[in-house]
Amino acid sequence: AITTQGSSENVRLLQDKELEMASINGDAAYMAWTGTGNFSQGDLDGMSQMFSTFSNQAIFVTREGFGIEKIEDLVGKKVAVGAAGSGAADLAYAVLYYGYNMWDDKIDIQYMSYTDEVEALKDGTIDAMVAHLNSGAPASYFAELDVTCDDLVLLEVSDEAMSNIQKAQPFQKSVELTKDSCTLNNIGDQSITAMENYAVVYARNDIPEAVVYAFVRTLMENAEEVDSYHTQGASIRTEYAMRGLLAEIPVHPGAAKYYQEVNVWNPSFHTPE
Repeated sequence: AITTQGSSENVRLLQDKELEMASINGDAAYMAWTGTGNFSQGDLDGMSQMFSTFSNQAIFVTREGFGIEKIEDLVGKKVAVGAAGSGAADLAYAVLYYGYNMWDDKIDIQYMSYTDEVEALKDGTIDAMVAHLNSGAPASYFAELDVTCDDLVLLEVSDEAMSNIQKAQPFQKSVELTKDSCTLNNIGDQSITAMENYAVVYARNDIPEAVVYAFVRTLMENAEEVDSYHTQGASIRTEYAMRGLLAEIPVHPGAAKYYQEVNVWNPSFHTPE
């Protein structure tokens, strides 16, 4: 197991054959496949999808007294978007650039680690930060901030911005976060509209079909064991396996073979040619 900076770096590591398998968020995968954003055409060549895991919800967070009530108020502000090349940065780009036509020309974008951006928001050296939840549960760095700060302001994505995002990245979804659908302390009785996509595990095409088949089958047939190790374990189930996959991108033949055997294969998908 290798800890990386996230989805964008994982694409490169797969291309460089430093990884055999890796998790890539839907936004990074789509941009790598289409050669848009920070990617070039062909960056996802030689890779195939295996299965979905958890969903990602992206929200922007500031604090009371910072004079920010909506995402449009971030113009001219210092906004941390995670490390360069991270999944958080991709999520932030999708919301700000596609949704609001704002990026480093209008916002003072700050690239920093998750830990550093939390501390920077606490001491006021940044005005806001992107944060993400995984299937409704705040990522570890965000959970710590949510517990220690009771004056967080959560900024939602407007309907117009969500429509703009989906025109550029049709796989992005809109989700309502409430105290019943997520575990944020600071959400109170609010209903916050957020952008959502799925993390998908990829494999290089040169990994033998038999290996991928055995890996996917073993994981899916014993998926409940993962629940005891991680709160997102319940996201991994055979019936959910293809939920977040992108129809444009091939599914590894080993994974496809298993899905066909258990009757969850979606015929609108395809394997590498």
